[in-house]
Amino acid sequence: MDEGYTRLGQATLAELLVTAIAKAPLAVSVLDPEGVVLYANESFSDLTGLNRGEAVGRRSPEWTWIESDDRAPLVRSKLEKGEAVTLTVKAYRSNGIKFWDQIVLFPVGNQGLIVSISRDATVHKNREAQLIQANEYTKAVISSVGQGLFGVDQKGALVFMNQKASEILGWEEEELIGQEVHDFIHIHDQRIVDRDRCPLYRALTSREVVKSEELFQKKDKSWIQVSVTVTPIEQKGSIMGAVVVFDEMTNRKKFEAVLHEMARFNSAILSSIPFGIVVFDLNGAVEFANRAFLRRFNRFMDDVQGRILKDVMGEWLFEAIGIEALVSKAAESGEEVSVEDSTALSPEDGRELHFDVTVAPLPGEMDAPRSRFMLIIDDITDEKLYEKNLLEAARLETVGRLAGGIAHDYNNILTGILGLSELAMSSVDPASQLFSDLSNIRKLGQRAKHLTSQLLAFGRRQPISPKSISINELITSKQKILETILGEAIALELRLEEGLPLVHADPHQLEQILLNLTLNARDAIPRTGLVSIVTRTAELDHEHFRSRGVKGRPGRYALLEFSDNGKGIKREHQARIFEPFFSTKEDGDIKGSGLGLASVYGIVKQHDGFIWVNSEEGKGTTFEIYIPAAEAEGAQSLAGVEQKGAERGELKVLVVEDEPQVLDITTRMLTQGGFDVVTASSPQRALEIVAGSHQDIGLLITDVILPGMDGLQLFREIKKRIPSIKVVFMSGYTREVIVQKGLMDEDTVLIEKPFTSSDLMAAIEKVISGAREGG
Repeated sequence: MDEGYTRLGQATLAELLVTAIAKAPLAVSVLDPEGVVLYANESFSDLTGLNRGEAVGRRSPEWTWIESDDRAPLVRSKLEKGEAVTLTVKAYRSNGIKFWDQIVLFPVGNQGLIVSISRDATVHKNREAQLIQANEYTKAVISSVGQGLFGVDQKGALVFMNQKASEILGWEEEELIGQEVHDFIHIHDQRIVDRDRCPLYRALTSREVVKSEELFQKKDKSWIQVSVTVTPIEQKGSIMGAVVVFDEMTNRKKFEAVLHEMARFNSAILSSIPFGIVVFDLNGAVEFANRAFLRRFNRFMDDVQGRILKDVMGEWLFEAIGIEALVSKAAESGEEVSVEDSTALSPEDGRELHFDVTVAPLPGEMDAPRSRFMLIIDDITDEKLYEKNLLEAARLETVGRLAGGIAHDYNNILTGILGLSELAMSSVDPASQLFSDLSNIRKLGQRAKHLTSQLLAFGRRQPISPKSISINELITSKQKILETILGEAIALELRLEEGLPLVHADPHQLEQILLNLTLNARDAIPRTGLVSIVTRTAELDHEHFRSRGVKGRPGRYALLEFSDNGKGIKREHQARIFEPFFSTKEDGDIKGSGLGLASVYGIVKQHDGFIWVNSEEGKGTTFEIYIPAAEAEGAQSLAGVEQKGAERGELKVLVVEDEPQVLDITTRMLTQGGFDVVTASSPQRALEIVAGSHQDIGLLITDVILPGMDGLQLFREIKKRIPSIKVVFMSGYTREVIVQKGLMDEDTVLIEKPFTSSDLMAAIEKVISGAREGG
């Protein structure tokens, strides 16, 4: 047994392997024989956009793609033989973005399991496509030139021949492929010309470009006088062969014109490539730059030719990405040198810029030092920014789902706390200490309810009632409240644009944004200061979203700009300010819940908007909030609606709830409200009750999520036996989540946990009123 294995121990080694796979930079997944994902590591989630919980149990998107591909039978055949398979396929992330996925598949064990290791090969695939395109252009140019052209290997054997060479000599390419062409065409007076006189072999041995005028024999044994140029092909210090260009002497001018045309074609190809290319000598003097390079550095060709590359690019960037060191390394090795994701800080605004850089030596005289180089520089800053924002959004989305799930569980608990305290208070002397204690418990429960509401807002699971409203009207109606929060030492300035477009939003949620930002601003201003709220119309286009590194829908937005001149937010904190429970407050400051900005973020995203923060220590903070403009229609009033009290009357109610405490509290609330109550702790028990002697049940109150059958299915089953029955759903999830999952119709009455007795009575009143109006 291996000594290292023995020292580590089997358990430790297994743990290390599991951790290594989980944290590996390549996407690793395990599939069953049908392509269903059994395991996926963190990099798999980064690559596909699916978290591991979403990926496991689903058919791999790559595997599904392969099944529809002609390669599927071969892939399956190799895997069944125990062979590994490598291939590149087009795949789709969870957000619909296409990418090239390079995959290695290999079978493991004897149960048909398949391990998939993959990576994003989009950049390499795009470059490969560009190189293929350039190669196709080169082939087209070679085929279209008006001179004979062929290539040979280091022994003088033919590798390729263009159409013009075939026309001049009368030989077809396939007749000479692999043959030493000197023995077929360099013949005069029926005698093969000596090799030491042949320009081809002189070029191969001397490693120099050889120009000559020669007699070439055609296939029909006639001969022609030609001008010949032989250029050796050098790679890694060895001669790999040569290119021979020849033409009848009468066509020399035509030959020169074609060379010029080839140069023009090559220049056009280089100019069309989307990343920067520049050619310079050992002293750094620029000889050529393509269009992408000139555009990136805001230059013209006349400005850069002959100038030092460091001056053209800017000394700060030249040194930051280490061009000089790359040139030295390329000159020494004779091979291209590449650096991926080289970073530099912009001297203008401090932004972090990202580049992929390659320096390659260009062919020159064999014995001379390499003196000409090509720099390929690809500005990938926008890609990196988009990738960063995409990962950040995915991370916040994951945290939001977790927060929503936690809030759901808390809501079940809070239903018991609030309900029991309310019921207990109704039977205790209001003047007693016990009543005071119960009242405090209820207040603490209400505070906890507010926290879960903020968690739901961050997770975009808060119920909303959107209307077409004016943000300006909302701000002015809350001005006094905002000034009270800020206090006398902090001034509030409003600059509201007339004619600001209406937005389709929940006014209470937008009010929550104003209150949370105002509280944050107050805490950020140590003594006296200024808070300003500005609104204006914004037309956002693709370029705006690109510069921000996000995907968005171009169009008209209402911008709410909220600024303070407080102490600002540290740069290292700015990426985390929207996380729940993260606080920027220093030690010694009063701690908040850390949910204020998290709920602001969730509310903005729930309204299909965008929020960005600009802050500098000592200079204050500005939040920019963009909400999509609504279609033209009148603004609805922001005034509240008075609720009617519930009418009691004779009504038998069936309550179905699998949480014993919630079932008990709900029953006691209904009994205290004068209702005849029947209870069931499961859907099966509820159906047994209905099938028995309780055909006079008029109302079903049921939890949405139940074991074995959801609340909507239960209601439909009971309605088959009691067609007139009405329903009130209750859940720790919000209406939006439940409707999206198809567990409830949109017009159905839902009471969200935690609820009070008055909340329950109001929901019943709504159902009863609807039944009276409908019947």
